[in-house]
Formats: sequence, structure tokens, C-alpha cells
Amino acid sequence: MLANIMLFEGKNDEAIETFRSLLERQPDNYRALGKLIHLFRRVGQLDSAKEFIDLAEKKANRKNDAGLSFCRGLYKRFAMDPQGALRELNNARFDGFYGVEALTLMVEIYLNPMDELVYSCQQKRVTYETSPENLKAAEALIEKLRMRNHDTTILECYGMILTNKQANIDKATKILSELYKANKNYTPVLVALSICRLIAKKTSDARNYLKEVDAQAYQPQFSFEQEKAWLMLADFYIANNKYDLAEKICAKCLQYNQSLVKAEEFMGIIKEKEQSYVDAANHYEKAWRMSNMKNAVIGYRLGFNYMKAKRFVEAVNVCKEVIHNYPNYKNIRTDVLDKARQQLKT
Repeated sequence: MLANIMLFEGKNDEAIETFRSLLERQPDNYRALGKLIHLFRRVGQLDSAKEFIDLAEKKANRKNDAGLSFCRGLYKRFAMDPQGALRELNNARFDGFYGVEALTLMVEIYLNPMDELVYSCQQKRVTYETSPENLKAAEALIEKLRMRNHDTTILECYGMILTNKQANIDKATKILSELYKANKNYTPVLVALSICRLIAKKTSDARNYLKEVDAQAYQPQFSFEQEKAWLMLADFYIANNKYDLAEKICAKCLQYNQSLVKAEEFMGIIKEKEQSYVDAANHYEKAWRMSNMKNAVIGYRLGFNYMKAKRFVEAVNVCKEVIHNYPNYKNIRTDVLDKARQQLKT
């Protein structure tokens, strides 16, 4: 109980030590393990969760125990391994205790595997659209949630939005607007509705919804939604050259979640626009590590800023990693790799 209070109050270090001590005595206390994984993510130490997952696996009678599978799935979700997360969560989705949360996470993964921003103010367009196959899988799992009497309204609206079809977006907007009238402080509605408004090019409305979220106190139960709102607001400020406001929002993101890749990426973008290439490279480097060196866009930006900061060897190494994982990502070769190599020769 004390650890739960500390978790809610944001006393991360004390809560981590309490859960550590508990799990050293009871490695198969999966509820505590799940909370510890959340905490490690929040303080930017997600890899530290592996030690406790290993202890739980040694203690477990069955390797596919629902609680253990859920914790492994949660870890893989945060570690940007959506396919691995789905495999683990699938083992937990039938469980009476973990089933609803496992199903919810699976739906979220199918709808947006890498937690991309759906709409970018910087690019002035929809930047992410779910595949028909993923939508179909999400819809099937939403039906499973309904059968458990779980409210799936917000998830359904995200499904409509992510089809990128105007009729579906209009339907989602109508549903969300009614929910907003009933409760104007409900964070998930404010965030989903702001996405609809951005897609409809009603930027002022979207910004106002996002500012409402930003004005709220931190709510651990809605941490994902609040983080999403902050990132969308930072994206809006960057697009409008309000770098000081964007940087302030990104700092707020990282205050509550030091594993937030997009916040570090945005910090890199801000510093790059200010032509502070050394600082930009430092932020992109953090984002690159957080994304397990699998995000081609971040890799490109890191390589470019390494080059601008005259760190040519590091630029070449990053380019090689990106090209290895994404052979068709050709721009990085001509824009960065060839130029960095030329600089090394001179």
C-alpha cells in the first residue's frame, strides 16, 4: 500500500526501492513487477526491469503464466518491440485479472505500434495511418473487451480516426464531442478530440483542448494521454517557431517520463533549428538509444547533426546502422554518409 501511495505521489526513487525489496523476497509478485516496470520507464532505466523479469521467470512454475506474460509484454511494449509485446500479451488476455489490461494494450499496439503522432503540425498533414490488417485485428480484440463489459468508446474512436477516412473521423468527432459535453475534464476525450480537430485543420480548437490537458495536474492513470497531449502541443509550438514554449513542454514530458523518445527527438529538432548542432546531436543520441537504434528518421537526424558537429566517425557509424536496418532508406547515404566520408578523407 505504501509503495502505491508513493507511486501516485511521484516519489519514484522511494517507490522503486520498496518494490525492489518486495520482489527480492517475492519474485513472482507480478502486480508489483508490473508497477516496477512502469517506474523504471518513468525514470529512464527500463533495462533495469530485465533483472526482475529474470528472477520472476526462475521462480515461476509455468513460463507462460498470465502475470509473467503480461509483465514481459509490458516491458516489450515500452522497449519498442510491438511484435514481441503482442506475443506475450496474447498469453495473458484470457486471464481474469490481467485479461482486460492485456487486451487494451494489444488494441493500442495494433492501432499504433510505435506510438507515432497521428498528425504533425510541423508537416501539416496526417503522418500515421493504421493498416487494414491491424485495424481488423484491433476491432476483433475490441469486441472481446465489450464482451467483458469494458467501455471501449475511446478505443473505437481511435480506430475510426486511424482509418484516415473522413466519414469515420466525422463519426468519431461527434461521439467525442458528446462525451466532452458530459465531462469537460476527461483527459482521454480531450486528447482524442484534439486529434480530430487537427485533422480537420481546426488548429485553434485543437490547441485549446491540449492546453486544457496541460493545465491539469499530473494523473498517473492518464499518463499516456497526458504525454501524448504534451507532445502534440510541443509539435504545435515547433511548427509556429515558438521554440522556448516547445522546449518547456518537452522538459515537462521528460520530468515525468525520461524514456519518452519523441520528447528527446523534439528537443533535437529545436536545437537543430537553432543551429546548435552539438546539443541537437546529444538529444538525438538519447532518442536513438531509447528507440533501440531502430528509428530511421531519428538515425538520419543524428547522423546529420553528428556531421554538422564535425563528429564524422560517429556520423558514418550511425548511417551504417540505419542502412543495415533499412536498405531502401537512400537519402541518408547521399545526404550524410557520402559527405561524412569525404570529410574524413580531407
